[in-house]
Parts: sequence; structure tokens; C-alpha cells
Amino acid sequence: MKIGDARRLAEGQPGWLGEISESFRSEILSACSLHHYRTGEQLHAIGDESYSMYGIVRGQVKMYLPCSDGETYLGHLLSAGYWAGEGPSLLAAARPVALVAARPTYVLRLGRPAMAAIAARTPEFGQMMLKLLMGHLTLALGAVADSMIRDARKRTIATLLRLGSLSDHGQPLSTVAQKMPVDLFIRQQELAGLVNLGRTALNKVLSDLREKGVLETDYARITILDPTGLQELLSA
Repeated sequence: MKIGDARRLAEGQPGWLGEISESFRSEILSACSLHHYRTGEQLHAIGDESYSMYGIVRGQVKMYLPCSDGETYLGHLLSAGYWAGEGPSLLAAARPVALVAARPTYVLRLGRPAMAAIAARTPEFGQMMLKLLMGHLTLALGAVADSMIRDARKRTIATLLRLGSLSDHGQPLSTVAQKMPVDLFIRQQELAGLVNLGRTALNKVLSDLREKGVLETDYARITILDPTGLQELLSA
């Protein structure tokens, strides 16, 4: 993929970039560089210095969170249209999470000097960054709310919808995508950790969802075949 193709693709994706003004979007995209990551390659580690914010153009990225027990767990799956990293970059702070490519992935990066230059000449910069930060806060609160669902089956469904950007939790959300199959490049063991279930209990839930025809599972991938049907099961 070439940088021009990546910029054109990013312009048409759902999410934060599609919600800002055309002039500000042009400023952002024109200052970005394009980076490619192989499956399993790390975009950055926890504690790395923040040099840039970034937007995922194609592929998926796993976000790993450090927890108080000293372990690191999968927290979310970032898909095309997701922009992040603005907070640590603006503050020159250490990265609070680790990002790893779940599949071959293309990312647009906006460096800290470019961010400063855009901020100096664009009055709406601060407001647009706050809009992005609020989206991340909404997503984080949604993830906490999902984890509180007592019914294991519904908790799993809510998590799958969030991972697939199919729930309105401050992340890229496409009405078109809701009608099409969505691939989640995630291992079942990682999903078990996310929904706080043992493998046997999770397998029972996934088997039930497979029988209902709303998803299928493969090694390191779960495909939501019927997003609308999965959403209906959550609200049933």
C-alpha cells in the first residue's frame, strides 16, 4: 500500500477522522507517514516513549493492558478507523498499553512535531483531540459495563460486539458493517480472559452461538457471521 492510497482509504472510514472537519482531516492526513506491521509484530510496548498518535487503516491490532497482579492481558481489539495515542503523545508520556498486530496491518502515524505544528495554526485542534479522548473514555466505560453483565452468555456476546466495533462504545461504528461478517483475529484463550470464563465454560457459550448460526470459530479467529442476529441475542 502507498501513502496516497492509505490517506484516501482513511478518509472514507467510520470513526473519529470522519467526524472532524474536512480541513482539519486534510491537515492530519497530509502530515502522516505510513507504516506496515507483520502479524505478531509490536507497534510499541508498555512504557515506550510516545512519539506519535496513529490511525489503523487496514488490519487489526491487539491492545494489552498491565494489571495490578503483575500480568498483562488483552483489553481490546482495534480495527480500521480507530485512532489513538494522542494523549501520551501530547504529554510526552510513556505508553500505558502495548499494541501488537493481530494480522498484517497498515497504520498512519502523526508525529509529535507535526501535532504541535497543526495545533499552532489550527484553532479547533484542542477540541478535536478532546473529542477523540471522549470517544476512548466512552469505550473504556463500555468495556467496564460489559464486564458487569452477570449472565456469561450475554457478557460474551457484548464483548464480541465491542471487539467487532458493533456496539456504540465510542469507537468506529459502521451500519454497513453491522450487516456483514466481521473477523476477529483473537484466540479463544484471550477471549476467555476478557469475559472472565474458563475455557470449558467459554466453549459451551461459543458452541451455542455456532449452533444459532451467528458465528464460527477457527484457530486464532472468530467470525461474526450475523452481527444483527448477535445483537438480538444480547437484548433477548
